[in-house]
Amino acid sequence: MDMDYNIYDDSYELWLVPLFICEDEDTFTIEYLDNGEYIDITDTGGDVTEIFNLDTEYEVRVTVKDKNGVQKQQFTRTVIFHRPELISPGEGAIISDANPTFTWEEMDGLVMYNFRLFYYDETYNSWEWVDGIDSYYDLVDSNYTLQFDPEYSLQDGTRYKWYIGALLMDLAGHPYANMESSGREFTYSSGK
Repeated sequence: MDMDYNIYDDSYELWLVPLFICEDEDTFTIEYLDNGEYIDITDTGGDVTEIFNLDTEYEVRVTVKDKNGVQKQQFTRTVIFHRPELISPGEGAIISDANPTFTWEEMDGLVMYNFRLFYYDETYNSWEWVDGIDSYYDLVDSNYTLQFDPEYSLQDGTRYKWYIGALLMDLAGHPYANMESSGREFTYSSGK
């Protein structure tokens, strides 16, 4: 039975997810080139930033072998991982627009973005997810205007923190890495 293998961790942690065909009995290895030697990272798991330095070019090799250990296919791909850069609102900004537009640097290639917004809960001294915002990996532009469900809105005097996740995809539309920006804080003040 043929299967399409997308190698990635559903918890948004890893992978370089090339698409290749394997039989049920096939095995695969994923390696990267380091000082002239390939290092096996097939079962490493974890965040790509634990394996790769950001903004550095790497050669990655995928090898597929049949149940007898005979190589069926092999390919290499050059990858560079970097986080999305947030532009506006900037760190520490005070905004008065109840529906602000958030912007970030557009990333190269096929990318789907995810917008996340948290508020600081003074009672529990923790960052909590803001209700009323549904942003999955469905944003294709490098900006997002905040639109709440009618029963939700930004709260006057509240600190917020926003993030962007970028799901990087190959030309066939298969994800191969998920990179998350650093967070940026801002405060909403209606001016009233």
